[in-house]
Amino acid sequence: PADVVKVRIVRMNVFKQLLKKEFGRESYDQYVMSYQKLLEKRSDQKQLYNQEVFSDIYDKLKGCDAKSLQERAKRLLDAMYSSMNITNYLWLRSACCIMAVIILLSLELTGMVTAVSVTLIAGCFVYSIVEYAVNRFCFIDAHIIIVYKSVLDALLLAKGVRHG
Repeated sequence: PADVVKVRIVRMNVFKQLLKKEFGRESYDQYVMSYQKLLEKRSDQKQLYNQEVFSDIYDKLKGCDAKSLQERAKRLLDAMYSSMNITNYLWLRSACCIMAVIILLSLELTGMVTAVSVTLIAGCFVYSIVEYAVNRFCFIDAHIIIVYKSVLDALLLAKGVRHG
């Protein structure tokens, strides 16, 4: 039914989520395959410019007006901030989990209450670690994002629009 909400235990990385939203699953899969082929051919993974992906994204966006491109640039910036926040706040989440466990153990609650509480905190901690790992090790998605940003910058510059 249409009113059923799907819940994911672990959300996909923010770059993958943005790219699928902006270009669709098929295009995203095509970009990933293109980068995988490029990785097989090249030993230097620092220089992975992909003209095929750049051209495809450029062709899809060249007809967009300046406002639409600016909105895309804002969504891209939001995804980049979200990715950085996941990384930057992991230590804070870890410290909070450790402190919560210490406080729970010092309260001398019943064994069952303590066990359930510590299990819930451990679950939250594991979720944070998995979310961090998923977003930290999205090498191909990060390269596609760089290409996407390059295309947006080029098109906005061509339209004479400044953006941050």
